[in-house]
Amino acid sequence: MLNRIDLSRIDLNLLVVFSVVLEVRHVGRAADRLNLTPSAVSHALGRLRGLLNDPLFLRTPRGAVPTARALELGEPVADILNRVERVMASAVPFEAGKSQRRFVIGAPDAVMTSVVTPILRCVRTNAPHVDIGLLHLMPEQGRGSKDQPWQGSLEKLERRQIDIALLPLRVVPPRFEARRLFEEDFVVAMRKGHHFARSPTLAA
Repeated sequence: MLNRIDLSRIDLNLLVVFSVVLEVRHVGRAADRLNLTPSAVSHALGRLRGLLNDPLFLRTPRGAVPTARALELGEPVADILNRVERVMASAVPFEAGKSQRRFVIGAPDAVMTSVVTPILRCVRTNAPHVDIGLLHLMPEQGRGSKDQPWQGSLEKLERRQIDIALLPLRVVPPRFEARRLFEEDFVVAMRKGHHFARSPTLAA
């Protein structure tokens, strides 16, 4: 079974060399295609032989003949390299005007009411193809939630169920990126002459 130490020894370029040699069936021609020396290609194949415990290619007058194990590995190795290429191709700067991504924003109802309209207006202008989903977040009730009522919401963010959480938090765990959007105050309204006005404390 391959463990972390084994994985740390694997150079992705070894799979590239393997794939090209398997295609052209010749070390010299593979070296030309890869802009390497034949000795560098042979060295890479030697490392792969040790990792995979198989000769992989047999030298013959007709070139490098793949073993049964090499032929068996051809398709999965090609799939790995294709996946890596797709990952690297996707690593381009975000362009709001062209993006068709879906973003989910989570927030309590009061925050949602105050910010959704300007957010959607901005998105419609600058990112017309982006899809926005909204998720109503609520503080947790019950045991253990007194000091961390928004823990469940942060877990949704961590599990990528939402992309952005707008929450009334004084302290944000360091694993999250946070920005202060605005501050708000709560007020109490009452009729004139109400007895609460004489002692407007939190306890009262």
